[in-house]
Amino acid sequence: MHLYICGYKNATDILANKVMESFSFRYPKDKQGSKNLEGLSHINIRNLAEKINLLSEQLDKFVFVIDMLKEWQDEMRAEYSP
Repeated sequence: MHLYICGYKNATDILANKVMESFSFRYPKDKQGSKNLEGLSHINIRNLAEKINLLSEQLDKFVFVIDMLKEWQDEMRAEYSP
């Protein structure tokens, strides 16, 4: 299933890539044993908070769109079902 939202070519692939990228930040080593955080000595908490807020806003938009689609689907079923 592919979602085309907010002008993105394929929103589901973009979201999946972002989820996979998040693993490299949360764990010191990847599945192949490579160090993900080598050379990282500081984390900019303000920047991290801004990115998390942006992600939260985007996820809220996805939830809104899904809720609207479900509502429209229910209306169509009520209107056109035999």
